[in-house]
Amino acid sequence: MVDSRLEGLLVGHDIVVKPPSILVLQSLNALVGFCLYLSVSLGTQMWNADHWTAARIGLVMTMACLGYAGPVAVAGIMADRWGRAKTSFLGMSIALVALSFACARPSSSSAAVAVIATFVGSAFFFPGCAGLFSDAEGERAGSAPMPLHTKVSRYNLGWSSGNFSAFIFAFMIAGIPPAYGYAVGVVACLIVLAVLRPRLGMPATMPAQQGDRGSHPALGILIPMCRVVVLVASMMGMAFIALLERSLTARVGGSAHTLTCVALGCYAAGYISMFVLLGSWGGWTFRPWRPWLLQLGMLVGSAGVVVIGFTPSAPAIWIAACAAVMGIGYGAAYTGSIYYSMRLPDGAARAASFHEACLGIGNTISPLLAGLLIDALSVRLAPGADAAAAQLAALGVYCASCALAALLLQAVLIPRVMALGRSSTAVAAPATA
Repeated sequence: MVDSRLEGLLVGHDIVVKPPSILVLQSLNALVGFCLYLSVSLGTQMWNADHWTAARIGLVMTMACLGYAGPVAVAGIMADRWGRAKTSFLGMSIALVALSFACARPSSSSAAVAVIATFVGSAFFFPGCAGLFSDAEGERAGSAPMPLHTKVSRYNLGWSSGNFSAFIFAFMIAGIPPAYGYAVGVVACLIVLAVLRPRLGMPATMPAQQGDRGSHPALGILIPMCRVVVLVASMMGMAFIALLERSLTARVGGSAHTLTCVALGCYAAGYISMFVLLGSWGGWTFRPWRPWLLQLGMLVGSAGVVVIGFTPSAPAIWIAACAAVMGIGYGAAYTGSIYYSMRLPDGAARAASFHEACLGIGNTISPLLAGLLIDALSVRLAPGADAAAAQLAALGVYCASCALAALLLQAVLIPRVMALGRSSTAVAAPATA
């Protein structure tokens, strides 16, 4: 009976059992990324207006990221077994409830609840959506499978453009009651749910579109290496996102929120540019020194933040240029992790969830750790009344330390990856001769 019903569903209602097109999935990712970082931007605005300390803000962001890191691995298993559209729909339902609550009762406390719950919802959405991306056939039916590095780029461009839009939107509505911002987030959630609802009848897994996906001897090193790198890179990025406004307040006063929105928009623009580049050019795959060079942007940008923090005469807007360079490096780190995680054809949602779990762990441990270290380090850098002004330099030191750790790890392991690649080529050569 169940099989006949499923067959009838497949034949009679073809639209509900196929994943949305890549373009539609990319748009859904954008809306979810928008909701996620809109809640963060609105929250940081209210927390700073209420004079929350860096450690207190870091604690909320740590709780939010823990709400992401905890469910995300389970969500990948759910998506592969229960259904990818269903898991994503569940996640956005959680986000809808959270943003509706904050819209009805905007305050620093409700903003904290909204940020935490929206992160939880995203943890269920993204692994399911990654699985839908792996199942999707491209824009034209019957065409050759889209190359994996292009699919990964489109996936990344979705959520990243949503993040960028959220920062710009938060800049545009600065000074307007936060309830209006939350209302826009509610509408975005409703759109995602409306698109996913007809696909709730999809089977849990679809026939794999293999294309250029397959095993490689170096994946045994590349996958864990890149996941650790994205974990450390996310420690840098989340600290920068969560604590930049707090670190700028003593330096620029009331314009800290505006400058933060501009800087974070530039940070997002940096990693968006990387997603475009690495999606249109496949020459970086299994050539890890090339992404490593791009990741130097994390260290260069963070060092620039330190210099600006120690230079009172430096224009504050220079922080936006440093943020863009940091974003370039982060984009290269993120792309490598999700690409190699999804390289094998089977279990795409589960593999993506492990990538997201590493991201979530970095995001979880970083805000509170960074907040405590910044509060302590700024006192050492500038004792007394100038300690608050030194928080920007302290934030830069923390970010630079994370970037350096990620780069050094790869510098140790990449020679082993290259040796495995050369050996596999040597073994394959006689077979193709």
